[in-house]
Amino acid sequence: MKGILIDPVNRTITNCSVENETFLDDLYKLIFGPDYGKVMMLVERVNLPYHQLELAQSPDDLWLDECGFLYDENSHFAYGGMILAGRAVILGANEDHSESCDTSLSIERVRALVRWA
Repeated sequence: MKGILIDPVNRTITNCSVENETFLDDLYKLIFGPDYGKVMMLVERVNLPYHQLELAQSPDDLWLDECGFLYDENSHFAYGGMILAGRAVILGANEDHSESCDTSLSIERVRALVRWA
């Protein structure tokens, strides 16, 4: 499925892809990098419609490192009024957020909503 990767360390916002069959593995590689299996790492999902300013609302989810704030301060960014840390992946979600799908957001829209810390 089509997603968007936010990388605050490199200050980039790019398209990415996550497959249903390898969903968590793909997320872990995007968020933590290819060596993610070396330490215990957890991802968390943020339902964007419930945690954003009205201007930034979308039916999408943002997946990120649950412990992102414990790392380098250069890994922080703001998205639609939320302060977040670490790499993040935006994916679409069905109505009750029980399944992921293609994001409805464009890279241009995400770039307009991201502020680097």
